[in-house]
Amino acid sequence: IESTITIDSSASKVVGRGQIVKAPKTKNSYRTIYIHETLKKELLNYYISEKTKYNYNIKNHFVFGGIKMIGFSTLDRRFKKYKEKAKVSDMNLHGFRHSHATMLLELTNDIYNVSKRLGHDNMETTEIYLHSNSKAQKDLSDRIEAEIQNIIITNSFKTLKDNLQKILLQEITKNMYNNNEINSIMSIYEYVNKVM
Repeated sequence: IESTITIDSSASKVVGRGQIVKAPKTKNSYRTIYIHETLKKELLNYYISEKTKYNYNIKNHFVFGGIKMIGFSTLDRRFKKYKEKAKVSDMNLHGFRHSHATMLLELTNDIYNVSKRLGHDNMETTEIYLHSNSKAQKDLSDRIEAEIQNIIITNSFKTLKDNLQKILLQEITKNMYNNNEINSIMSIYEYVNKVM
């Protein structure tokens, strides 16, 4: 309803107990994050179809697995199948978290809020994604260079325009031109003055 997901548990494999749901690792791991409208609709449609399937009798429900949590090995097998089908490079499921963090930091430099969204204890952990993203670093460098070049070009043009205006005004004040020539110089001056 609020377009949020609350993270208050974590799936984990514990020796001697198997796969369990337990409390998150740290205090910051407990969090509520906003989701976009497309994901909200997908999850809502899935939830409604599952409630209908189980006669509206659902206490706990897992996005992967249904009323019972899917096994990690089954999830890995399915993930491998879809990676092969999509012909994408190899990565593990945790790679989605890394991709998400990298994309967020490419879209914004808001390390604080990205850190909160990921549930990191400190922003230094989040900065690893920023430092490891060479594409974002190169893009940033290219944007800085483009801005510098724009300033140089703008300043060069402004200097040229200022010099032209000064020369034209000096020429107008001289008594060596007839009226037609002065009108022509004034037209040139006004044209230069209009140019950005």
